[in-house]
Amino acid sequence: MTAPADGRFVLYGHDTVGLGHLRRNLKLATTLTGYAPGAEVIILTGSPAAASIPVPSRIRLIAMPPVGKSSNGEYESRVPGLALKDVIGLRRKLLARTLAEAKPRMLIVDHAPTGVADELWPVLEDTFSQRQTITVLGLRDIIDHPARVRSAWQRTRLTQVLSRYHDIWVYGEKSLFDPVAAYALPTTVASKVSYLGYLGHPPLVTGETAAAVPPAPYLVVSAGGGEDGQELFHTFRQAWDEVRATTPLRAVLIPGPFLPGQAASALEHWAGRESARVTVAYCAAGILPYLYGARLLVAMGGYNTLTEAMVAGVPVVALPRTHPRLEQHLRVTLLANHGPVSLIEPGPAAADQMAAVIRRAWHDPPPRWRIEPGGLSRVLDRVDYWLTHHDKRGDTWHSPEAVSPALLPKARPLDA
Repeated sequence: MTAPADGRFVLYGHDTVGLGHLRRNLKLATTLTGYAPGAEVIILTGSPAAASIPVPSRIRLIAMPPVGKSSNGEYESRVPGLALKDVIGLRRKLLARTLAEAKPRMLIVDHAPTGVADELWPVLEDTFSQRQTITVLGLRDIIDHPARVRSAWQRTRLTQVLSRYHDIWVYGEKSLFDPVAAYALPTTVASKVSYLGYLGHPPLVTGETAAAVPPAPYLVVSAGGGEDGQELFHTFRQAWDEVRATTPLRAVLIPGPFLPGQAASALEHWAGRESARVTVAYCAAGILPYLYGARLLVAMGGYNTLTEAMVAGVPVVALPRTHPRLEQHLRVTLLANHGPVSLIEPGPAAADQMAAVIRRAWHDPPPRWRIEPGGLSRVLDRVDYWLTHHDKRGDTWHSPEAVSPALLPKARPLDA
């Protein structure tokens, strides 16, 4: 890539659940500033953890008022004393002001095409009409089960919004899962899709060499952001007696910042009783420093966690969530045919299965990963394509006709 010497990029992540969207945007931002000496990146995030995450120079995190999801999947305010509609109003104003002041060369939206409660739509409408900013939608490899996505997108007419983006990046391998075919995307959308591969890891990320890893051999247990990690840690605790008795492995437990308080306290208490071989680690910079020396990763099946396992070359034992969507289960099932990934089905037998797989992996190490997570270099190729070869006054920047307000999404997209 011939990197642009200057320019400002804005990355948006709605971040209602977990750390996945913010982690992905941080990878993109670090890559952009690493290869473009004059570039500046602004990340708009709804994650409450934003203030605790170190970022390299020329990257600025702007925290939007947080929005979460209730147990029934509905959006809810996470700002005490403010109703959801008021929080969305504040977020919309912050989005509009940031885009107006930044005047970015490129806006990269992660996963949710119109944001939470369509908060991004007014900004997108202005951006489409002014033709000063390239708009990109980035999608992880799998959103949800194809039937659910097709139904939701047809019901909300979301594909009409997708067709207005200049470029759509899929952070996965087409040979593994093809969202164009699986989600029956029309030609107006499919023609804009580029398959970039899994996003590996930038060369340098602030704070990531500070991990104090235990003596080898050890495994890592990580639930990503931790918001729905109780089942994983409960299952591992049930499996630990057999793992401890049949292998010399130590365990590093990484709860994530959002593991509910009672579950986090119980985990700390249990780890204290097992302190000879179990430690709890809290790492704002990510789990990758722990993975390089690990013999095994026990996880759920989130995009970023499995991608970091690819980077480190570590085998995975995965207990994916199956509610409210099947994305993790689908990913783990597919990756099990392309790398050292073992699927543990949720249910009463999960702990016994997990212990057996860990024991087998210790005595008979799995094969190496066969997927190279080279997506970040392809991101730079797409950035170069748009910024170098397309003049923003030309016809190639022309957006399709505006979407009628009557056709805007009425129900929420699958956005977690």
